[in-house]
Amino acid sequence: MEMQEEFSKQLSQKMEMQEEFSKQLQASMDELRKQFGLMQTPIFQPAQSRREDDIYVDPQSHHSDKASSPDPFADLPAIGARCQLYLEDPVRRAVAFGIAYKGETVHGVELNTDQVKVSVDKVIDPRAPVPFPTDEVQLVGAAMHQFVIWSKKLVELCTQADELKRMSKLTIESDVQQPNVDMIIVDPTSLSPLCQKAYKVARKLEQNLVVQMSRGIVGDIEYDVYVEKLETMRFLNMETLDICCMQFFIRCLYKEFHLASKTTYGFIDPFYIQPKLTTKAQRTGEHWMLMAICPLLYEIYWFDSVGREPRQDIKDIVETSCAKQVGATECGYYVMKYMFEILSKEAYEGMDKIVERVGSLSYNQQEIDEIRDTWAKYFIDECINTLH
Repeated sequence: MEMQEEFSKQLSQKMEMQEEFSKQLQASMDELRKQFGLMQTPIFQPAQSRREDDIYVDPQSHHSDKASSPDPFADLPAIGARCQLYLEDPVRRAVAFGIAYKGETVHGVELNTDQVKVSVDKVIDPRAPVPFPTDEVQLVGAAMHQFVIWSKKLVELCTQADELKRMSKLTIESDVQQPNVDMIIVDPTSLSPLCQKAYKVARKLEQNLVVQMSRGIVGDIEYDVYVEKLETMRFLNMETLDICCMQFFIRCLYKEFHLASKTTYGFIDPFYIQPKLTTKAQRTGEHWMLMAICPLLYEIYWFDSVGREPRQDIKDIVETSCAKQVGATECGYYVMKYMFEILSKEAYEGMDKIVERVGSLSYNQQEIDEIRDTWAKYFIDECINTLH
C-alpha cells in the first residue's frame, strides 16, 4: 500500500513537472514568435489569398506632411520593422531599404516627433543625400549598417509578407550598386568538380539568379530569393556565408529530401531571426547557429560551431556536442551540415545524437564539400534553366 502511494506521488510530481515544462516551452515559443515577427507570418496561419493587393503597406505613412495619427511608428517591435526609405527632391523616389527602430536619440542627437531612427541595409541610390547628414554620413551609400535619422513622412513600413515577396528584388538589374564580382578571387583548381562547374556557370550570369521559394518551403507563402552573383563567388571561396546562400540551401534541402510530401520538418527564413535584421550581418561580426524546435517532445536543440552558450531567455534547451569549426568563416557551412545530417536521418528524436561528434571533432574539407556540392548541384540546374 505504501509503495502504491509512493508511486502515485511520484507519478503526480512527474505530471506536474511535465505540465510546467509545457507551459515554459509554450511561453518561450510565443516569445520567439513575437520577437521574430512570426505572429503575422502565414507559417502559423491558415492559407490565405496571396494576391498583390492583399499585401498591406500602411497608407498613413505615404505622402503626409505630418506624422500619422495614430503614429504607426509608436508600436515598432524591439527588433525593428522593415521599411523603404524615400527622398523628395522634389520628386518622391525610393533610395534605400532598411530597418526602423524605436529610439529617442541617434548618436546623442534627440529625435523630433516627426523623425525616426533607421538603419540602412540595401542601397538603391548611393549618391543620394541623407535627410539629416552628420560628419560621418552625408550620402546614402555611406549609411550602410549605420543608424541615421529619417523623416517619418519619407518612410514606408512593410509587412513581413511584403518584405519576403519584394525586398530581395533590389538587385543589379534594378540599379542596386554591387561590388565588382571580379574582386572575389576563386581558385577553380581548389574546388570539387561540381563547384568548379558552378563557378564556370556563375561567371556566365549577367545578373543575379532569381529562384522561387514556393508555398510550403517557408510556411504558406511564395516569394523570390535573389542569389547574388557576388555572394555565389564568396560561397565558392569558402568566405562567410550570406543569407541568400542559406535561403537557397533551404530550398535545396526541400527538394533533396522531398519535403513537399512530408510534414515532419519546417523552416523559418533566416532573414527574420537575426538580431539586427540585416542581409549582411554576418560580415559585421554576427555568427550562424542552428536552433531546432521539436514541439511534440517539448525540446529545443542548440547547434553552435564555436560552442557559445544559448540565449538566457530560451529555457530548457538541449546543448549538443556538435562539430566545432577551426577557422573564422566556416560557421554557415557547419549549420548547413547540421541541417543536412538531421534531415538524412529522418528522425526528430535525439537530434543532438545525430550530429554528435566525439570531442566535438571538426569537419574536414571533404565533409564540407559534400554539402557545398549539394548547393552547387541545384545552383547549376537553376542557372542552366535561366540561361536557356
